Amino acid sequence: MAERGTWRNDRTSAHKVHGTFSEQEKETLRNAVHEYAQTHGLVVDDRCEWLFDKKRRGVWKEVARKLPDRTTQSVWACGVRMYKQVRKGVKWTPEEDAKLVNLVERNGKKWKMVGDALERFPEACRDRWREIKLGRDQKSGKWTDEEVQRLEQIVFQMIQEKRIVQDATQGDEADNMRHLLHDINWNLVSEKHGTRNSRQCCQKWYDMKETIDAVGPWETIKEMEMLENLVQLGAEEEFEVPWDTMVEDVSSTDAKRHWKLLQRQIPRCTKRTLSLVGQAQYLLAARRTQALKRGKDTAENV
Repeated sequence: MAERGTWRNDRTSAHKVHGTFSEQEKETLRNAVHEYAQTHGLVVDDRCEWLFDKKRRGVWKEVARKLPDRTTQSVWACGVRMYKQVRKGVKWTPEEDAKLVNLVERNGKKWKMVGDALERFPEACRDRWREIKLGRDQKSGKWTDEEVQRLEQIVFQMIQEKRIVQDATQGDEADNMRHLLHDINWNLVSEKHGTRNSRQCCQKWYDMKETIDAVGPWETIKEMEMLENLVQLGAEEEFEVPWDTMVEDVSSTDAKRHWKLLQRQIPRCTKRTLSLVGQAQYLLAARRTQALKRGKDTAENV
């Protein structure tokens, strides 16, 4: 959304609430959408595609005024669930694959346009196209030792090449390694690897790391900022989160990657029962408990 950059301002309001929207709030949102449509001469249907038109600036800020206890981002996220009908989780058919390939060949990698044409998320279209490009050689399931070794060789080679180009030889070696990992092109890693797509390569690499430090130099304050913003947003699923606005000066890719690693700190049996906002609340509570314990230990040692 073109207007998201201005949404950061209403996060600090003390009276804002978070969590799942009530049925009454959803009804208020529907009424606000209808009122906006009537005022601007727009058609109201099950999808209200104009709600997601980037050229229509200010629509969500106006709708959100009817829900003063919610942030504009959380209203937008709820609106996505209510109006943006996409085929999430539906298996790709051969006909869709053929249409996807044809759309990319004719229009290039314009994933928003391709997603609209196929009624799929842009990211899903991008990932499916990459899987098709990888072809019959792609594997799924457990990685073989040879595949793991090949992945490590490719990633370390790319890190070494970046270290030479950037002359990243000064300072703490661990910090240099983490900074270099931020710039890894996982699409290129996948192409060199040959049997796994970019998502599999990236996930496997970080799964092999024992600590969260492998993802990059995150300060505690940035981590807390992201968790607090996720809680305020109230999103129930990842596709509802505008990751590029969660932490100032942190890219969408890095924010989402760090979130994936944070999720691994939640016990599996607990994680299955929680929505995204529930997971963020769990992690935020754990961080605050840890901070209180550190403060108490420090006071006792003085």
